[in-house]
Amino acid sequence: MQTLKVRNTEVLFPENTHQIKKDIFHNARVFIICDTQTKKHCLPVFNSLFPDLKYTSYVMPDGESSKSLKETDRIVNFFLSHQLNRNDIVVGLGGGVVCDITGFVSSIYKRGVHCIYFPTTLLAMVDAAIGGKNGIDFKGFKNIFGTFYDPESVVIYTPFLKTLDKRHLESGKAEIIKTMLLGNKNEWESFAKKKQITISTGLIKQCAEIKSVFVEKDYYDRKERNALNFGHTLGHAIEAYSISRHPVPLLHGEAVAAGLICELYLSHIKTGLDRSIMNEATEMIRNIFEPVPEDCLKFDHLKKYMEQDKKNARPG
Repeated sequence: MQTLKVRNTEVLFPENTHQIKKDIFHNARVFIICDTQTKKHCLPVFNSLFPDLKYTSYVMPDGESSKSLKETDRIVNFFLSHQLNRNDIVVGLGGGVVCDITGFVSSIYKRGVHCIYFPTTLLAMVDAAIGGKNGIDFKGFKNIFGTFYDPESVVIYTPFLKTLDKRHLESGKAEIIKTMLLGNKNEWESFAKKKQITISTGLIKQCAEIKSVFVEKDYYDRKERNALNFGHTLGHAIEAYSISRHPVPLLHGEAVAAGLICELYLSHIKTGLDRSIMNEATEMIRNIFEPVPEDCLKFDHLKKYMEQDKKNARPG
């Protein structure tokens, strides 16, 4: 089984069920956090991996709205009702939202309890589950509360991806494109010439390796790690606006894809990003994603969200 060490986290890439051992849980009590969708589609896969494992589960509503103080309060009360202690293990089974709130609550409850992530979406496998960042939203603004807290392990088990519909699977490809743009020139050229993205354990591991370089250099996201937010300043604003206005809001990856196109162009005219790279990445994004609604791209609609971006060094 392939593995990758990212600071204090062991990232595991099992190719089959036999490579995942029950001792990952250290014979501790296990508490699973999942949402309504992962309970339905992914918990059966998890149960097939560990048929004899006894656990207690907490199920929250699916969607970005669950990254909230209200849901945090409910999870902490769940922990208290089961007398969860620092010898127990919390498992986040789900996509980016589940991993984010699992990491956040695990970091603040009794000043830190053990946690493990089983990311079930492509977006979470490539990005959200790796690097120790977590967060919850507040008053419509993304990740206002959050900590840096490493899970003990992250298990990248790609059969979970079979539970996704096409839209959610495609959404994760925006993070792959972003990450590959941050690799070296040879990595990007090899990736771009394929013209399409074929999901594999090897590609996910390659993205994790690229991300780990930035995490190791700048864990607390003060300088080099800011690069991992490429496409996200606009992307988060587009996502937050869409959540507030649209009955069926954009997914995170769909918003980031639009943000990437904008920020690729800005990188070209402001910092001299090679036009060929801008064009290759933009074409790849447009071949995967539909254009976002026009109202999501109006500066007046996005300004207040970008002002609250964590990278914004000055008010206003």
